[in-house]
Amino acid sequence: MPAESHTVYPAYRFSIAPMLDWTDRHCRYFLRLLSRNTLLYTEMVTTGAIIHGKGD
Repeated sequence: MPAESHTVYPAYRFSIAPMLDWTDRHCRYFLRLLSRNTLLYTEMVTTGAIIHGKGD
């Protein structure tokens, strides 16, 4: 007797990934306003950028 197979769907079907030198905090805020159910990724930020960066 074959085991039942269940399809597992991700909780988020729509994801937004960052674009280098384009996605800033204002853009992320705007994208979050479009949909609260969207999986919103952010860019990787290095420790040097956090310590010495502009703060944006």
